[in-house]
Amino acid sequence: MNFILFDATIPFQNCLIEIRISSLKQYNTITAQHKELENSTTGIMLQNCTIKAM
Repeated sequence: MNFILFDATIPFQNCLIEIRISSLKQYNTITAQHKELENSTTGIMLQNCTIKAM
């Protein structure tokens, strides 16, 4: 499983994210927020991106 994992404010703009189709009874995770501090104001932004299953 591969995914985008950050504890930062990060924009992804005009990008193509290709996801391999999982086996039965599995799922894909595209992004996950990894916060070191509960009060942090970080986040992941996908702007004008295409997510494609392969």
